[in-house]
Amino acid sequence: MAMEVDEALALLGRFSRWHVVIYVVLSVSTTFPACWHVLAIVFLGGVPDYHCKVPPGEANTSIPMVRNDEGKQVRDKCHIFGNQTLNGVVYNNVSVPCNDGFTYITDYKNTIVMEWELVCEREYMKDMTQTFFVLGVMAGAMVFTTLSDNFGRKPVFIGVNWAMVIIGTIQVFINDYYVFTFFRFLTGALQQGIVLSGFVLCCEIFPADQRTFAGIIVQTFWAVAMMIQAGIGYAVRDWRMFQLAISLPMVVTVVGFWIYPESVPWQVANNKEKEAEEQLRKIAKFNGLKDYPAHPFTGKSALAGSPILNSMEDGDVSSKDEEKTEIENTEDKKEDNQKKKFDVKALFNCCKKKPEPKEGQKRRDNILTIFRHPKLRLYLAIMCALWFVNSLVYFGLSLSTADLAGNRYMNYFVSGLVEMIAYGQSYFVLKRFGRRIPLCIYHTIAGVGLVISIAIPAKTASGTDLTGLVICFNMIGKFGISASFGEVFLYAGELFPTNVRNTSMGVCSVAARVAGMLAPFSSLLMRKVFWLPGVIFGCLSVLVGLLALLLPETLGRPLPQNVEEMESWDSKRGRAKSFDIHANMRKRPSRNIEAEDTNV
Repeated sequence: MAMEVDEALALLGRFSRWHVVIYVVLSVSTTFPACWHVLAIVFLGGVPDYHCKVPPGEANTSIPMVRNDEGKQVRDKCHIFGNQTLNGVVYNNVSVPCNDGFTYITDYKNTIVMEWELVCEREYMKDMTQTFFVLGVMAGAMVFTTLSDNFGRKPVFIGVNWAMVIIGTIQVFINDYYVFTFFRFLTGALQQGIVLSGFVLCCEIFPADQRTFAGIIVQTFWAVAMMIQAGIGYAVRDWRMFQLAISLPMVVTVVGFWIYPESVPWQVANNKEKEAEEQLRKIAKFNGLKDYPAHPFTGKSALAGSPILNSMEDGDVSSKDEEKTEIENTEDKKEDNQKKKFDVKALFNCCKKKPEPKEGQKRRDNILTIFRHPKLRLYLAIMCALWFVNSLVYFGLSLSTADLAGNRYMNYFVSGLVEMIAYGQSYFVLKRFGRRIPLCIYHTIAGVGLVISIAIPAKTASGTDLTGLVICFNMIGKFGISASFGEVFLYAGELFPTNVRNTSMGVCSVAARVAGMLAPFSSLLMRKVFWLPGVIFGCLSVLVGLLALLLPETLGRPLPQNVEEMESWDSKRGRAKSFDIHANMRKRPSRNIEAEDTNV
């Protein structure tokens, strides 16, 4: 009798030696290039202090003085005293735009801002490169999900990693802003290909009851990548060499042809049972499992090594009916596998067999279903707001880290460290306290921390420097938004009914992408009105945190199969009793992850 995919994966062991090794390798190969390229603009587009270039022989008094946001007299960055002709009349010693270029006061050797003079009236152009990057992310999400579903996770993952090496290296030799921006669009598309195929592959090497842990902990590798990127930025101050430094390391993914596994669920769903069985046998051998079934999917494993099989080999038992039944079971299994579809955009439902609808129940729902049900409309609106604010605040804070007072490299490193702590603890908090209350608390922490960081002056009246305290509260805000960032994806996957889950999460994803296109301009806004981004981020975080309380709790509840099941939930009721279908499957007690993990 053939096994289910999760049963075959579970027999390999719980977080076995092979799982740990491959999980670490895949996580690094996924998060390092993805993180480095999406946040690269922090260092590629570092904005130094600057002012108009003073003509030879003239003193710095040629630069006008203006008041900054703190009321201090500073040199005008974008104007210089000079002559101006209007209607044939020459005006002397008036404030005019910088015509002879700019002087940069910085420890950067070169950035795209310095090379293409993306300052003053052109300073928005630096942030536009990141907006086009996010547009590429949207395009990549559509292209690479289809490729991954049709051709497998492994070839797409290796292919986009190598394409990223090539596209990233080409950018080193680009001398035109517009060409560079176009290649940032391509980089965004490839980045999403790496994230989707790699993230799903990281999760699909585990059975369902371990997938939530894998999906959340992989984000800690993202935080480690940020900390390493801070070191790269500190060591490499030229944008071209920095781009090369974050692109070339992924050349090592060439070993993925021999190391990376293909997704067993994908193989079985695409009638590649023999390849899946061969791969599982190699994994079992690596883990030292001598009694692992040889043919778990083709129907032979149930008899392998059993007395029945031995007696059949000796001629003591022969039954054509049994053989016929076995063949029919195998064919039925193959037919079932042909019906299974996997979609990387529905990660948390990627390996569950879709239930057959009951009699009288509509077999198909679409986006119009969402708007016909008041509760579903409300939940989708709230979830879209959560995704939008999470993306806006997270990327807004990450991309503006270099604009904080103090050492930009240390600030960026600490930001990554804070994220690692946030991701590490969030799994255990979500497992113990559910989704709704922690999500509200995380957003409140983020909002309050950011607003307080704006309220604290850089110095006291007596001259005491409070920069460290400002950064501390900013990082508290980063902790809160990072912890919630990993939760909203999981929460949405558990909240919406099966028949509209993909559609609902797609709508939420669009909201997040729109926020991702707006987030880069937060650093520009901060340079104009330094307190405004923090106030906007803080207020929005608290607001959506309170809105999260209107959502029902999903911890311990099975995934809703239809809208009626979801609408029957009462958000004030306690969580449902936990259960674990895999405990019965393995027929032995274990310290399994709770019920929500079986539904991932």
